Amino acid sequence: MLLSKEKLHAFFEVGVAIKAVDSIAEAALGILFLTLTSQTVNKIIFFIFGDELTEQPRDAIWNVLLHGFNGLSASMQSFLAIIFLAHGAVKILLVLGLVKKKLWVYPDATAAFGCFVAYQIYHIIYASSLILELLTALDVLFIWLIIQEYQYQKHILRIEP
Repeated sequence: MLLSKEKLHAFFEVGVAIKAVDSIAEAALGILFLTLTSQTVNKIIFFIFGDELTEQPRDAIWNVLLHGFNGLSASMQSFLAIIFLAHGAVKILLVLGLVKKKLWVYPDATAAFGCFVAYQIYHIIYASSLILELLTALDVLFIWLIIQEYQYQKHILRIEP
């Protein structure tokens, strides 16, 4: 094996920390979509990034930040709010279970994150996105780490299937 169980465990813990931050950010974004208008979201983004947005006119990410929320309908904003809140909440619950080392969560987390990856792949097929492709690859790596950690935790607890 290239990596020891202890190193894989350390990578898993880093992955869980990243997923925790990501989950909280998604839930917060959902709350923002519920409570703020698209114009307000644009003003906040411009306040945070300021002149950086106008200095990078050809950069795809900056263009999305600068123009991405303009013209967003109320129904689309509500839909995005529900998606981000639900996605964030599910991930927060899974991450909490992984942090607490609840063995029953590992298979559920693998399945849930696998469904998220399948949905991301669906989007990649219809609208290629380098960022989404990279995030999907990281999610697949995280799923693999969950499986490795599950085996590690079962070994520590001497639980055999």
